[in-house]
Amino acid sequence: MAKEGKSSPDWDKGIGASVGAYAVALVIKKIPPHSIIDTKAEKPHARKKDVFLAGLFLSSLVLFITVAGIFMA
Repeated sequence: MAKEGKSSPDWDKGIGASVGAYAVALVIKKIPPHSIIDTKAEKPHARKKDVFLAGLFLSSLVLFITVAGIFMA
């Protein structure tokens, strides 16, 4: 992306709180009109492995929230 003159946003520095946004951007097929990241710039650089790992991340997040909700209730 640096060769294209694009860099990561200023807010995307630090502990990695934007992982969820990047995971959603890689997994969804349709590019949203408004996103906190540049989805059009990110998708061409993603490998199949990245898309798989993003799906695994989101699936495990949903499973964690579901299990936590069951046991906390």
